[in-house]
Amino acid sequence: MKRHPLVTARAVSRATRHCYPVWAASVEPCGEFARRALATRRAMVALASSILLGGCGGGNNNASTTSAQPVSVPLQAAIADEVDNGDTASFSVSGTIDNIAVTGSGTLADSAPVLATFDGTTVLETKETITDTVVENGTPITVTETKEVFTNPNTAAEVGQINDDGSVDVITQVDPIPASAPVGSSGVLGTGTEFSDMTQQTVVGTVEDTYVVESNPGNSGGSGSGTSGGTGSGASGSTGSTNCDVVDLVDKVTGKNNGQVRKSEKKICVDDKGNSRFESGDEQEHNDGRNNDDFNENAQ
Repeated sequence: MKRHPLVTARAVSRATRHCYPVWAASVEPCGEFARRALATRRAMVALASSILLGGCGGGNNNASTTSAQPVSVPLQAAIADEVDNGDTASFSVSGTIDNIAVTGSGTLADSAPVLATFDGTTVLETKETITDTVVENGTPITVTETKEVFTNPNTAAEVGQINDDGSVDVITQVDPIPASAPVGSSGVLGTGTEFSDMTQQTVVGTVEDTYVVESNPGNSGGSGSGTSGGTGSGASGSTGSTNCDVVDLVDKVTGKNNGQVRKSEKKICVDDKGNSRFESGDEQEHNDGRNNDDFNENAQ
């Protein structure tokens, strides 16, 4: 498949392995960045040691106590990586179908992007397919959901999507994706409207895309915790990889009565170069109190 020049440009730039996104004002080779980062870490260790010694009656009491800046993740590069390269993962499933607890396994598959048109604008289109095979009251059930996601070719920002039930999300207010986001930060990536179908005549509710940057427990040797799978218990998260932090991407639709219509949550583990991998997900659908599904997915 012939890739769009903008997609190829981002892929080639990432292949050079700069330590900052290719659209940053200054770019520094990873080797130099790593050496400077190592020097900074050594300075921090020395500072911590001097503070401890000072508390014990030794060391230099004039040492600076300025705290280090919080760790950041290259958020824009990570989201562009998700768009350009897609994602595949296998996971365990726990949750509920109409308040009946289920367990099982599933797969995630994101296709490579192709040029398309959405709402009169040239975009990149990717297809995300989630297949859950669960057991309900001893009976195996396979639930497959496919959605088409449309993004801006230049920024990787989502501008809309077509859901598995035919409803259409149109993002009318697209907020810039931060080039870097510190651990603990959060923000809105876009807001818009969900319509019942492509005619965009009937409004279902409002759409909000958000992000949260979380510290990965794996960086300190712990293991990630799965979120609760609705009324069912969420499975324990997989052990986090070192040298990456978790970005929680949430797509939420709220109905006219302020009730939640659907929520799609995807957590990705992002390293300092913007490479990402699937950690966990949560898919919820609430249809006026009927056919409520809530699947929690944790990478195996």
